[in-house]
Amino acid sequence: TPSCWRRRWGVVWTAPMCRTWRAAVFLSFLTLSLAGKKVSVKEVVFDSAVSDIQWLGEDRKTVITQTAKGRLYRSTNGGETWNDITDFFKVDVPGSSPQPFVAESMTKSPADPNTILVSGNRKTNFISSSRGSSWKKLRQKSQIHTVIFHKTRPTWLLLSTWTSTCNKKKDSNSAPEPPEDGGGPCNHQLFLSKDLGKTFSLVQNYVVQFSWGDPTMNQQDRIYFTHFRKKTGDQPKLYIWS
Repeated sequence: TPSCWRRRWGVVWTAPMCRTWRAAVFLSFLTLSLAGKKVSVKEVVFDSAVSDIQWLGEDRKTVITQTAKGRLYRSTNGGETWNDITDFFKVDVPGSSPQPFVAESMTKSPADPNTILVSGNRKTNFISSSRGSSWKKLRQKSQIHTVIFHKTRPTWLLLSTWTSTCNKKKDSNSAPEPPEDGGGPCNHQLFLSKDLGKTFSLVQNYVVQFSWGDPTMNQQDRIYFTHFRKKTGDQPKLYIWS
């Protein structure tokens, strides 16, 4: 959306500009030479329009781009050259060969510029603490709804997911999959990990909103959340937040 790009790049985008961007299948990188006041432009062709970009590392020269078709491209030299890393990720499906991975979102840690989490299709999620040079599969096998990294502790993160029952009700025609959460009523669950996704503990279920506390108030380790007191049956869905 125009507001999304405005927040990221500080540019006010008009509707025609946004339509042009969505239609584009290439990304232009500008390199400014302060000495000569010259700008060089390089076009890089991807498989589809760019949906997200994350700059990693202290020098921000490592870049990971997600396209509209869910493919991931990585550059280690500020966008000069790119490698398609999507095929590194495999989706294990019981009783069949691995399926193609489709990236759905990327989340970078504010506490560690080398750490990034990629959420994908079929409840398959990966995390890297090496700017994307190596990846580990998240042990919390679920369809991630929201990830919030801790603001100062590099290995802490909050993760929320709707239970498997919710997905079944969304797509009743899909092939049944064994529930990873024991089934039960449809509700929004909040989990905490203190070891970068190796293990998770349930904070609360029937959750609506959540966040870390404010570091300026010395509450960075406190978890704030709202939840329904009634914890039976399917959770009412408040669409403005969920």
